[in-house]
Amino acid sequence: AVVSTQSTGTSDNFVSYVTTPERAVLVMVHKESCPHCVKMKPIWEDLAEKYKEHPTLKVAELKSSNVAQIKDLTVQKVPTILFYPTQTGSDLSTAVEYEGDRTLKGVEEFIFTQLSKNKDEL
Repeated sequence: AVVSTQSTGTSDNFVSYVTTPERAVLVMVHKESCPHCVKMKPIWEDLAEKYKEHPTLKVAELKSSNVAQIKDLTVQKVPTILFYPTQTGSDLSTAVEYEGDRTLKGVEEFIFTQLSKNKDEL
């Protein structure tokens, strides 16, 4: 199941959820009325299911209507996929935006690359 970061309630909760030393977080910012987001939803659910037991990665989502409440989070388009590496501190600028194909294979390759980089930096 996809973790809904909007259920965390506040900007501070979102920041603490995605900027943690225990795990990396992959977030899709979406809008329910966006056709591209609707198309991406089943892929995102597949990713969440596949990685639900992963020890160092969580898959989450955030409705675009909640972005304005989060200081230092800027989203230009939806869907936007952001990878937050394992870290200490609350710097949202560490996110890496995914720019590749909106396919399961494409996003999984991105995850693998980012987790490999993340591991090297620890």
